[in-house]
Amino acid sequence: MARLEDLKKGARVRGVTPTGPVTVIDADWIGADALTLTYEDGGGVTDREILYRANEADLELVDGGRPWPLDADPALFKLVAEAKRISLAYLFDPYLATETSDIEVLPHQIEAVYGHMLPLRPLRFLLADDPGAGKTIMAGLLIKELMVRGDLGRCLIVVPGGLAEQWQDELGEKFGLEFELLSREMVEASRSGNPLLERPLLVARLDMLARNDDLQARLAQTEWDLVVVDEAHKMSASFQGAEVRETKRYRLGRQLEQVARHFVLMTATPHNGKPEDFQLFMALLDSDRFAGKFRRGTHSDEPPRDLMRRMVKEELLRFDGTPLFPERVAKTAKYPLSEGEHELYEQVTEYVRTGMNRAERLRAEGQGGRSAVVGFALTILQRRLASSPLAIWRSIQRRRARLGARLVEVRDMRTALEVTQVPSGYRPDDFGDGFDDGFEPDDLLGSEVEAVETEILDAATAARTVEELEAEIADLGRLEELAETVYRSGADRKWEELADLLQNTPEMLDAEGRRHKLIVFTEHRDTLEYLQRKLAGRAARRETGRYQVVGVPASLRRWDDANRRGRLLRNYERICFEHDHVSVSGRPVADLVAPGHPLLDATVGVLLERHGSVLRQGTTLIDPQDWTETPRLLVFLEHEIVDGTTLGDGRRQVVSRRFEYVEITETGDVRGAGRDPHIDLRAPDADEQALLAPLAEADWVIAGLETTALRHAGEHNAPQHLAEVQDRVQWRVKRTLDAVESRLKEEIRYWGAEALRLKDKELAGQSGARLNSALAGRRAAEAEERLQRRRAELALQGKLSVRRPRVVGGALVVPAGLVAKLAGTEVPEHAHDTVRTEKLAVAAVLATEREFGRDATEMPHNNEGYDVETRADDGRLLFIEVKGRVAGADRFTVTNRELNYGLNNADRHILALVRVDEDDTTTVRYLYDPFGGRESEPSAAEYDRRLSWDA
Repeated sequence: MARLEDLKKGARVRGVTPTGPVTVIDADWIGADALTLTYEDGGGVTDREILYRANEADLELVDGGRPWPLDADPALFKLVAEAKRISLAYLFDPYLATETSDIEVLPHQIEAVYGHMLPLRPLRFLLADDPGAGKTIMAGLLIKELMVRGDLGRCLIVVPGGLAEQWQDELGEKFGLEFELLSREMVEASRSGNPLLERPLLVARLDMLARNDDLQARLAQTEWDLVVVDEAHKMSASFQGAEVRETKRYRLGRQLEQVARHFVLMTATPHNGKPEDFQLFMALLDSDRFAGKFRRGTHSDEPPRDLMRRMVKEELLRFDGTPLFPERVAKTAKYPLSEGEHELYEQVTEYVRTGMNRAERLRAEGQGGRSAVVGFALTILQRRLASSPLAIWRSIQRRRARLGARLVEVRDMRTALEVTQVPSGYRPDDFGDGFDDGFEPDDLLGSEVEAVETEILDAATAARTVEELEAEIADLGRLEELAETVYRSGADRKWEELADLLQNTPEMLDAEGRRHKLIVFTEHRDTLEYLQRKLAGRAARRETGRYQVVGVPASLRRWDDANRRGRLLRNYERICFEHDHVSVSGRPVADLVAPGHPLLDATVGVLLERHGSVLRQGTTLIDPQDWTETPRLLVFLEHEIVDGTTLGDGRRQVVSRRFEYVEITETGDVRGAGRDPHIDLRAPDADEQALLAPLAEADWVIAGLETTALRHAGEHNAPQHLAEVQDRVQWRVKRTLDAVESRLKEEIRYWGAEALRLKDKELAGQSGARLNSALAGRRAAEAEERLQRRRAELALQGKLSVRRPRVVGGALVVPAGLVAKLAGTEVPEHAHDTVRTEKLAVAAVLATEREFGRDATEMPHNNEGYDVETRADDGRLLFIEVKGRVAGADRFTVTNRELNYGLNNADRHILALVRVDEDDTTTVRYLYDPFGGRESEPSAAEYDRRLSWDA
């Protein structure tokens, strides 16, 4: 039990919150028996509450209330430190999603995601690159990056139905993102009645949402971290006079913007040639910036470069500067039909023409919906005629059978002839051609389109009497017989042309005479089956570096359920940790476990929840490569930049975060420690822990972990961070404010003038039917209110401040030389000669580079992963890690950090071994890709044995 008097600044106390110990920041007494405690919890959140004497029974000082006892289990500390680093991996690797996804990223994709979208807070963006640019890939990168940064838990993707399964598959296969498809069955089975609330990662069909008022009401109850809309140009609107004519899809777009913290529209056709329509479309992203009707000469029709990016095919390049797309050459293969094909074509065309005439009569009689369904069915039939002999034969065959069954029902008086059948869930009116009601198969999944088309084709008829239906069935019988004859004759001029192209066209062969790959697009399954027969094709559907996970612990699954970071499975047949092992010939694809994958995220999350406090407890570690006798502190620093915007939970919006490692010496000197300084430090054994414990009692150690580290962060790291962020944010805020003010001030002026003009007309006895002075005045006042509101919002976004830096972990690092001294053991031979040999070794490598005619640069001491930077003859940047040893030493030591850097940059990494003789002469040996051909689980110790001078 602790007393209130024990709650002094810096004390760590348990019992204030149920989640673990907190660190006291301040304690303000309220009389003699209560105080207001200001504290920071293990997650870095600052809070305050009043404690009374009655609370003392629950309070317990951790480590006697002393900050930084440095006595945590060192092995556990290293494990938790690595978990912390992985959880913040995006701060160390600015392109993390590209490294943890199964994709080959392209320059324009990196530019769009990392250059344009990720810096925006909040994100409102139109990605309008040409088809083929990989907008799905860019969306996946964005989602993955936001997810690993802890900025995305809920994501909704809205796409035309035909693309929904493709999006789901690509996000799963390439990024490990398990999205679910919103379906009618999911809605019906929802426990709460709102699956949009229950599912954090959803793909929804555009028209399923746009046409369903109930689903839109449920959508209004939700909030999403990110909403992405593909084929967003379908959410269109236009002006009729001064009024906006909105489609159902456009109204859905406005609603999506309201429930999205980040909102991204994607389309390859953003502009229909009408500036006023395009600016209505852009109003989905910023209704203030594009308020009112576009007026030429007053408003700019230039695309807003800070809100959109458009690149055409000719601008898309690979990393080597070559065009992504070869020059497109389109040629139409013209050929005459065979006699049988020609007759079939004429007969089916006549049948379609007759049916269309009957459909027009239905329209004239007021049956527009039924007429549209029949017309849609006949159009499908004509397309299948052009597809393949098998497709038209089977289509006619099925249609004749279905209409024959209808005829039997009509004769038995079980159904009315005039009722045209349409797929379940649709009305005949859905197939009309009105402004917002024209049928497109956008509400259908790709796997459903052909089934629905077939259902319509088989059942829709314009026959109004039994006699007309009998005649149509007889016509279909003759067409079926003719189509079967053509199919069985083998006469297929289209196939003959394709076969000739495959076999006899020089362009089908590359320079070595090998055949190029060919993509054949076909619309119908019957034709696909037909071509598979013709081409005789087939699809070929725990190895090195791949592992099986059996029985994922329940604790990980519970964490995943609570944090909604993905769909964690109970078992994984195959996982891997490197791109090269994802796909193995003849084996199923493996899950790439990296930041963003549910299995790794849950493992890291549970570890930090259970043991995160050991970072604040601190520990003592040994540097086995340092043979000096001067200890140092390794401190984990975190600091954030926030703006003035308040989020739903009451916290201010974080616009940038930094996590850094610094080293502090006994004299108070502070320097950066790189990205993973704990990797090569080792845990002391029990005897060493007892030997080193007194070192942690030194005053400079205790002061360095708090006072020195925080002073350095406050004076150097945080101001530099703020300056970098401020330039970017202020530019964006100013640009947006200028655009908003220009547009809304024009709206205020325009409607104010209209109100005066209409008022004069009304006083003269001339009143407008639709627009009056009161309505115009209200619009001017609304524009003024919107301007004031938006000014206030942007002012808050531009008000940046630094949160108090935090020390989130620390360790006393003891050099191996000091450990040997305290233990009274011998220092290894040559250990004290490292400074001289390293200096001479680097100089020797620089001289070697000059001999090669290259301008090499020595990197600062303790640089991340390499000592010398140079450039190859082909312009590539090369990284040289220098290892110097005195003559007679038989091994070169490699650290884990050096090993990891070499593996990650294998094609640009050189290991330079340098032997230094007693007279300071040197011998240099370069090893290219020295860690290639490694074991599946490499370690620094393995290469320490392997890299001898004579190896």
